[in-house]
Amino acid sequence: MVKKLYQPYKPNRDFSGLDHIVIGSGMGGLTVANWLAKAGKKVAIFERHYVPGGFTHSFKRKDGFQWDVGVHYVGNMAENSSLRGFFDFLTDGKLEWESMGEVYDVANIDGAEYKFKAGKESFRKQLINYFPEEENAIDIYLKLIAKTNKRANAFYFEKVFEPWFSKSVGWILRKRYSKFSQKTTWDVLSEITKNERLIAVLCAQCGNYGLSPKNSSFGVHAMVIGHFLEGGYYPIGGANKICEKNPRRFYSTRWKGFYKR
Repeated sequence: MVKKLYQPYKPNRDFSGLDHIVIGSGMGGLTVANWLAKAGKKVAIFERHYVPGGFTHSFKRKDGFQWDVGVHYVGNMAENSSLRGFFDFLTDGKLEWESMGEVYDVANIDGAEYKFKAGKESFRKQLINYFPEEENAIDIYLKLIAKTNKRANAFYFEKVFEPWFSKSVGWILRKRYSKFSQKTTWDVLSEITKNERLIAVLCAQCGNYGLSPKNSSFGVHAMVIGHFLEGGYYPIGGANKICEKNPRRFYSTRWKGFYKR
């Protein structure tokens, strides 16, 4: 049985009985604290804001509309996908997701509309429909996305190696991934095609990682594109449900601690 204790922070409070203290109740803080608690650890989260959740917050205007501060859509959330399983684990399956449908994103470039369809093959066919003369380039692009993300998985997995193993073997994984991560998105795409409109469409989701094609890492670009290939999903009830459906949720006033036992 998990007990929830909500107590205001005080400098002289005794925290010696805790195994871990997490600063901040954003998505990262909640995830690691929840995971530790599920492993039987005693954890406290300190949050400065009066509500937990970080970029999963939602707020309402006077007109009654609700807005999310961070989450707008999430990929890799189809049934039995790895990320879906991860969220189900953290929320005990209480957080529900709704697909955004066949078309999960739309780009408007100089008045022309380009739809992003869920599913790798649907995505491919739609691009070829827009750019029939670029079919070969599109196929090369999708293969490169898959290859880059495969290298990325190995690159990030290497972070859990013991130091001696990382030094002896890890450098190989880092080097293999750097061939993609150290190139800009523009450099990689311009090697595939000279069609600047196609490049613009392929980079239309750059807002998800915040940099223009000539400044972004192709490794990051590949992760974002791969993340959404099977479509976009949204938490039913709003982004704030990501925190609220946490089985050990809490509502704090400024500088309160969240205790799990």
